[in-house]
Amino acid sequence: MTLNSSSSNDVIIATSNKTYRGLGGDDTYIITKFVQNNAKINIVDTEGQNTIQLVEGLTIFSTTFASNAVSLELTNGAVITINGTDNFSFDLGGNITKATIAMSVDFPSFADSFGVLNLPEKGILQGKSGIEVSSQNLIEASSDNFSWKLNSPESSGFRSEDVNALMNYLKTPSLSTQAAILIKGNNIIAEYYSDGFNNKSMATSWSVAKSFASTVVGVANDEGYILSVNDPITNYIPQWENTEKDTISLKQLLGMRSGMVDSVVSVYYSSDMVSQSLGRSITNEPGSVFSYSNEDSMLLGHIVENATGMKFQDYADSRLFDPLGINQTWWTDQAGNTLTYAGLDMTPREFARFGLMVAQEGRWQGQQIVSSSWLDMATQTYDDIANYGFQWWTSNTYPFFQALGLDGQYIYVWPDADIVLVRFTFYEHIGEGSTVRVVRGDDNDISYHSTTSGNANGSILASLFNDAGKETQNEEKDSHEIIVPTGKSTYRGLEGNDTYIISKAINSNAVINIVDTEGENTVQLVDGLTISSSKFASNAVSLSLSNGASITISGADKFSFDIGGNATTAIEVIEKDFLSFAKMFGVEDLPESGTLSGSTNQTVLERNLTDSPVSFAEFDIVIVSSDFG
Repeated sequence: MTLNSSSSNDVIIATSNKTYRGLGGDDTYIITKFVQNNAKINIVDTEGQNTIQLVEGLTIFSTTFASNAVSLELTNGAVITINGTDNFSFDLGGNITKATIAMSVDFPSFADSFGVLNLPEKGILQGKSGIEVSSQNLIEASSDNFSWKLNSPESSGFRSEDVNALMNYLKTPSLSTQAAILIKGNNIIAEYYSDGFNNKSMATSWSVAKSFASTVVGVANDEGYILSVNDPITNYIPQWENTEKDTISLKQLLGMRSGMVDSVVSVYYSSDMVSQSLGRSITNEPGSVFSYSNEDSMLLGHIVENATGMKFQDYADSRLFDPLGINQTWWTDQAGNTLTYAGLDMTPREFARFGLMVAQEGRWQGQQIVSSSWLDMATQTYDDIANYGFQWWTSNTYPFFQALGLDGQYIYVWPDADIVLVRFTFYEHIGEGSTVRVVRGDDNDISYHSTTSGNANGSILASLFNDAGKETQNEEKDSHEIIVPTGKSTYRGLEGNDTYIISKAINSNAVINIVDTEGENTVQLVDGLTISSSKFASNAVSLSLSNGASITISGADKFSFDIGGNATTAIEVIEKDFLSFAKMFGVEDLPESGTLSGSTNQTVLERNLTDSPVSFAEFDIVIVSSDFG
C-alpha cells in the first residue's frame, strides 16, 4: 500500500486490525460502530496534536484506563487501544465527515466521563461499561437501539457466487423454505421469503427452542442460582431424592445422557408435560448412552423454576428476550408449563438476533446476556458418543455449531466469523392461543403447531455454509480501508475493497488523486457536498469542489459511486456504477476519447444532486491522470 499524505491533518477511520504509529501532522481518528468484529486497533501516533472522535451510536462494552493510555472494548469484541493519550483530545459524538462539531476534552476529562475521576499513577482502573455515545454525551446503552443493515456480500468479505449457491439450495421447492437469512454482525447479507411471507411473518422453532432453554440455564448458572452442571439433579428436582434417578447429574440431563428414554406416547400430546417427563424410569446407566429426548429438555424449565423461584417464562423474558428486543411466544402445555423443548414462535430476524448474540460470545449492545464460558461449554462436543453439547448440535469438521428442529428449522452459528444462518419451513398456527391442545376436549378447541417438512441434506448445507463463510476469514480479502481524503494525497494500489468518503472536511485547494486499482471500491459523496464542476473521460472523472479542491478518480470501472452515503453512519449504501454516476451529471454516454464536462454547481442532497442554491466561482481543474490527456 502506498499512501502519500501531507503533514496536515489526516482523517483516519479505523476499522480493522492495524497499528497507527508516528503519522505526521495533527490527525483525526474516527471510531464508529462499523469497526470490524474482534478487530485489534492500536493507535500510538506520537506526532502532533491528535483527536479521537467517538461517533454517535457507538456502543462501548468495557473501558480500561492507565496513566497515559486507554483501551476501549466494543460490543462486537473489537478493542481500540490508544497510547500517548496526552497527545490526544477526545470528541464525544463528533464526526468530521458530517461536519458534526463536538466539544473536545483532554484525557483526564475523557476518563472522568467514564467514571474514572483520577487516573492511576501505576496499573489500570476499570471505567464504566455498557455505554453508548450520544450527542456530546455518554448514556447507558439501550438494548432496543439495534438495527439491521442490508449489505452486499462483497462488502462483508463474501463472494456473491458462494452466497447465491447457499441461498439457491435453500430455495429448492422441495425444501419448503418459508424464510432464510444469512448475516454477518448486524449486516444482512442475503434474505429470502417465500411468496406470501415477509420479515414480519412468524416462524416456529420446534427443537431449536432447546438451545434457547440451554442458554436460560446458563444465565441461571451465571447468576449463582445453579452452582454447577456437575450438581446432582436432585438439587433442582428434589422429588427424585432416594430414587434410582438421584445419580443423574444436571450435565447428563443437558447432554441427553440421563439414562432415560422418552415415553411411548409423545410428550406433545400430554396435558402436563412436566409430570410425564418426571415419571420415567432409568433404562441405561446415566452418562453411558446418548438418547435424544424431548422429555429431558422439558425438565429444564422445571429446573430453572426450582432454582430461581421464578416462572420460567418470566425469567427468560427478563434475562434473555427483553434485552435482545425479542417479542416471542413460547407455547405452554395445559398445566401452564413452558415447552422448553419446542414451541418458540418469533420472526426469523428475531431468531437471527439470538444467533448473533451467541456468535458474539453472549454480548448484546453493551450487556453480557450469558457468559462466554457457558457458551463455550454448551457448544463443545460433550464426549465421543455423539456430536452434541448442552442442547446444541456440534461438529468435528466445521468451525460452527447448530440449533436444529423438526422439519428443517435451523440456526447455524459461526462465532469466529460472526456469521449466522437462520432457516425455517412453512409454518401454520392451528387454532387460537398458545397452549398445546392436540386432542379435542369438551370445548372442542384445538391449538398446535403445523410445519411443512423440508429437511435439507445436512452435509450439503454445512458445506455450502462453510464455503460462503470461509471467504470472510481470508485476511487479504477482508482488508477494507475507509479513507477520508483531506489534503494533497495520492492513493495508489491499496489492497481490498476500500471506501473513499468525499466530504466537506477536504482542505481548500487540495489536490487528491485516487488510482486504487485493486478490489471493488466505493466513492461516497457525503450529503451537503457542493461540486462546482465535473469532467468525465472513458474511465476517469475529475470533480472540482466549491472550495477549490479537486478529486480525480482513475480506473473508475473499479469503483461504485454512492450519492449521499456515509460509511461512518447507518445510512444505507446505494451504489451506482460509473456510467450511472456520469448520467447524474448529465453525461449520457462516456466518451471513447477526450473528455466531456458534466453539470456544474451541484449539491449532494438526500441521495440526489440538486442545483446549488447560490452561485459559486469556477475553479481550475487540476488534471493528473493520463485518462484526461
